[in-house]
Amino acid sequence: MRTPGYALAMLGIGAILCALVAVSNFVTDPLDRLGLTGDERVLKPWIVTHVPHEGIIIGSSKTDYANPDDVSGIKLVNASFSAALPEEIRAFVERYVRPGQIVLLGVDPFMFNEQQHPRASGTIVGPGDMPSLTVLLDRAKYVFSFDVLQTALERLLSNSGKGSSPYLANGARYVPFEMPGGDWRGNFNRILQNLRRGNYDDFVYSESRVRDLAALKAFAEKHDICLKAFINPLHEAEADLLAGLPAQSAFLRFRADMHRVFPEIVDFTVLPYSASALYFRDDPFHYLPSTGAQIIRYVLTRPSTSPPCVTWKHWIATDGSGHNSSTAGIKR
Repeated sequence: MRTPGYALAMLGIGAILCALVAVSNFVTDPLDRLGLTGDERVLKPWIVTHVPHEGIIIGSSKTDYANPDDVSGIKLVNASFSAALPEEIRAFVERYVRPGQIVLLGVDPFMFNEQQHPRASGTIVGPGDMPSLTVLLDRAKYVFSFDVLQTALERLLSNSGKGSSPYLANGARYVPFEMPGGDWRGNFNRILQNLRRGNYDDFVYSESRVRDLAALKAFAEKHDICLKAFINPLHEAEADLLAGLPAQSAFLRFRADMHRVFPEIVDFTVLPYSASALYFRDDPFHYLPSTGAQIIRYVLTRPSTSPPCVTWKHWIATDGSGHNSSTAGIKR
């Protein structure tokens, strides 16, 4: 007969295992859900309320590396954050972007997988705000997840822990994930498999997020905000991976919906931006800051018929010397 001491011992072992899972997931944050490297969902609202700017770059961690200082003639800040979702982006813009400003919005197909990325509310924490109960419960679920632990262990075993990821004053992230040497191919393959597991498996397409972006577009037009949207490019390895998955149909649906909501959207998945040289060597998801600058310049200089963009008064498409630069620095 098992004694009360045995039950207590089992409870103690279980508690220790749960604590180890939580500590590992909390420290490594392998899917960038906690934003512990500065807590992006707290940091980015602080930046846009304290750093003078004429517009923002916003999207997922893909756009996070785009350095606004690499784009001349306009004062931008990078308000992107990891695993950004349309409802979060809409909430951010509606709260922090002022009439007459410009928004450069980068969207990704993973944002519309409501199975892997459940809807979020109250996640954008402004100066003085407290995280909502929903956010706290979601973070608790994340840190105690064994699936997240598997990814965390892979990161630790590959010696690719993120450490600190500091940001520039303009919001751009400038420390790459790539390793200076070592098993970069192994890390590359691990990230690719994490993309499959965390972004594309069990893809449940979110119509509500399409409506979120349609509402965001209507809000921008109503408040004289110049909204320029673009679909982020896919690394050739990520594109090949996606092409072989059932999620490919969701990707095509996503592209069609984005072109319907934003008729002037720039679709970089059909432009020559998939070459591995444009991305971090060990990372098939994040493009280089220089690639991000090319993308932002391309989007900025793309002609628009949207009234808020036609009348947007500050951006002049020159390279700083007075010469038109609608294609300056842009590799087509």
